[in-house]
Amino acid sequence: MKQKIYHIIIFLLFWFCGVAYSQNPKADILQQDLSGLFDNLSMIGILGEDCSRIDIHITEVRKMDSREYEIKGISRTRLSVICPFKGKVCVDSILPVPK
Repeated sequence: MKQKIYHIIIFLLFWFCGVAYSQNPKADILQQDLSGLFDNLSMIGILGEDCSRIDIHITEVRKMDSREYEIKGISRTRLSVICPFKGKVCVDSILPVPK
C-alpha cells in the first residue's frame, strides 16, 4: 500500500514541477526548492485492483539535498483506515508538459 502511495506522489511531483516551471526551461530546476509545491497538499488516488479511493494529505516536506525531499503525511482509505506515512522522493529530471 505504501509503495503505491509513493508512486502516486512521484507522478504528481513530476506533473506539478512541469507545470510550475515550464515557462523558464533554462532554469536549473533541481537547484530550486520545490517543497512549497507539496506542503499541505491533499490529493485523491486509486488503490489496488478494486480501484478503491485513497485520500492523501502531505503535512511536511523538507528538501534534503538537490534531488531528495523528505515527506510526511497521512492517508485514508474508503474504510476510514488512517495511516501516517513518511518517505523520500528523489527527483531525477523534470520535463515540460506539452501544450
